[in-house]
Amino acid sequence: MPPKKDMACDYCLGKLYQRSDDNEATIRTRLEVYRKEVSSLIDYYRQKNLLKPVVADGEAEVVLKEMVKLVEQINDSLKV
Repeated sequence: MPPKKDMACDYCLGKLYQRSDDNEATIRTRLEVYRKEVSSLIDYYRQKNLLKPVVADGEAEVVLKEMVKLVEQINDSLKV
């Protein structure tokens, strides 16, 4: 979504800029690297039943609380 004021952050009014590598070719390369390198890790941890998915498109504070809750559950399960 574009900012309300051209080239200014909606929250702090700081100057916005576009990185030189923020383009379609770079994004395609990043996605290909992800597919080749990261997706196999996801499959590995899913098969071991160790993957703990988190929906991360919400507010940062809500996502952080969910992540902390998962880590606490894991820690509790490791206690003897």
